[in-house]
Amino acid sequence: MAPDRRPSLEALLRQANAMSDRNRRHALGGYPLLGRSLLVSEPDRAADAPAMTHRIRCDTCGQRSPRHVEFGRVQDWQLRHAAANPTHHGYTETLTRPWVVSPRP
Repeated sequence: MAPDRRPSLEALLRQANAMSDRNRRHALGGYPLLGRSLLVSEPDRAADAPAMTHRIRCDTCGQRSPRHVEFGRVQDWQLRHAAANPTHHGYTETLTRPWVVSPRP
């Protein structure tokens, strides 16, 4: 594997500090900034964050299970739906997970 020849983030931030906002975004190659702080995106793990939920959609007819935090509940819906509709074999799961964006510490 070839070595990464991109400049370090620290070098880019030093260079960007002397530039206008417009030129800073271009020089950083898309690194998101808030003022002079790098932004970080991550799942919301706070105690009061909404729980991740599951949902399953039938690929044949488009019917969807209710959203639920327990995967077993939506899987039960899928199995009941498949039993009632023997030609419906494909399903797609959708996860909904809360995310937050914050300045890098």
